Amino acid sequence: MRTRKTSDDEMPSELDFKRLGPPVVRKCHERAMAKAPVVRLAPDVAIAFPSKRAVNAALGGLLHDRAPSTAKSGRRRKRAAR
Repeated sequence: MRTRKTSDDEMPSELDFKRLGPPVVRKCHERAMAKAPVVRLAPDVAIAFPSKRAVNAALGGLLHDRAPSTAKSGRRRKRAAR
């Protein structure tokens, strides 16, 4: 394909980003949030943790203290039939 010569100030038409419109911000945010587990803390519990990192660190510590067989398996126990 042969392109026309352009001056230094002119951009080739195939590289004209103005034709694309405004950029899409947070394009996949809703899809990612739909898959992410969301847990609401009780207000008195939430006061004890200044950030989500603090919550994750505390929960990670609890999992680390548990028995290795249950902490690493990632499987849920089956409930007994009622």
